[in-house]
Amino acid sequence: MKLFGFNFGKKSDKSEKQIENAQEIPFEKKQEQKGKFPVITQTDKEWVETSFQHLLVAYPLKENAQNILFNKDFFPKSFSDEKLTISNLIEDLSNLLELDADKIDFVLEKDISDSYGTPYSAENINYSQTVVTEDGYMICIPNELTKRPNGLLLSLIVEFIRISLIESDFGIDKNDNDEDRWYAELFIYIIGVYFGFGVILCQNFIASGYSTDGFWETKWNYVLPVPKEVMTYALALYCGLIKEENFEWKEMLHSSVKIQFEKAMEFLEKNPPSLDDELEAAKLIEQSHQEYDKNKFDFSISLSNKALLLTQNKLTKADIYNLIGYNQIRNGDFESSITNFEKAIEIYQYYGVAHDNLAYVHTKLGNLEKAKYHLEEAINSEETVLDYHYRNVALYYAAKNETQKAEEYFDMAFKEAEQPVDLLELDYANFLFNQGKNKEGMQYLEMAVKKEEPEAIEQMKKMRN
Repeated sequence: MKLFGFNFGKKSDKSEKQIENAQEIPFEKKQEQKGKFPVITQTDKEWVETSFQHLLVAYPLKENAQNILFNKDFFPKSFSDEKLTISNLIEDLSNLLELDADKIDFVLEKDISDSYGTPYSAENINYSQTVVTEDGYMICIPNELTKRPNGLLLSLIVEFIRISLIESDFGIDKNDNDEDRWYAELFIYIIGVYFGFGVILCQNFIASGYSTDGFWETKWNYVLPVPKEVMTYALALYCGLIKEENFEWKEMLHSSVKIQFEKAMEFLEKNPPSLDDELEAAKLIEQSHQEYDKNKFDFSISLSNKALLLTQNKLTKADIYNLIGYNQIRNGDFESSITNFEKAIEIYQYYGVAHDNLAYVHTKLGNLEKAKYHLEEAINSEETVLDYHYRNVALYYAAKNETQKAEEYFDMAFKEAEQPVDLLELDYANFLFNQGKNKEGMQYLEMAVKKEEPEAIEQMKKMRN
């Protein structure tokens, strides 16, 4: 039996034997033995905290982060009409998650509950489904939910979280098997808590209903698929992160959920997690990215090294090593960057971006066999960034003097790029210069200079002198 744990679709570093042994003495029993109340299993506790560690890096908390409540302050459009409408909810949720409401549409789908005179009993019927379209997203909503505003709100929140993850390319839907995909679905609820929707999710943790016309009867019930202990612990953890002290909304929770939340808060007060260091590390990583964008590569490396000392999360460490290595590339320190990219891959062997970065460095150093190996590892990982990958492949073929293939991949890189790609214009300019196409090369060098890339500015100075 697999415990309730999720590792973001990546390979677990725990053996099956370790997992089995973890079940021998449940965390609740250990707590009872110490005279403490049962709150959450040790495995689930670690899963929630690890999830938050990753989210702190991927989505740094804003200074005004808070718990979102279903009221006119957070849902002004929905509360502007007497009747709750899907269109208004979509607009409010788009604003809350900073999504483009014009890209999100919906369609109502009928099922057995829409057939008059047909008795039915339904469980877990709150599920909608999001389909990616050419223009954006289509949310397919069971018509049954229009009869239950709370269920409709809950379902839309889950789908909007899914859309937000797709927009940020978080990779929630990239798991290899059904079991991992199931755990990914559960993880969406933890992300919902981290995004501020924990109170609403816990308010609607348990819901049921019954109606009859004297002849036919209808029953339905719904319970969130995530254990109550996990959701309330996640909510308590989030309240601690945002330093919330006023919990008036507790009275709106189901009594059992309220009690469990209070236990979680008391537990956290006595057993504070190490997330303060993770939160500080996340802030330093964000600052490191900002300094990189300003071309302050040494300062960015300094901030990353500070973050490295704070975080205990292995995958976060891998990201930091990759960031340090990339800053070293921009400093022209290729040899040192290799060490950091290799450290990132040592932690997570499927780190496609780090493999791609190694391919870039080895190509620049003339180690073409190593470059080829890492290019193959990058594309096989399915976790690389295609425009950067195509640039690296182009450089590899250019180094082999296969100019036609290099041209093809440079073209693919330019076509794939939706955002500026570091050094793409500069590398292509040098590719053209090497072929004697100086006029075209100068055009691309000027583009790189306009991007304020220091390497391009320095090269332009040398050429003009």
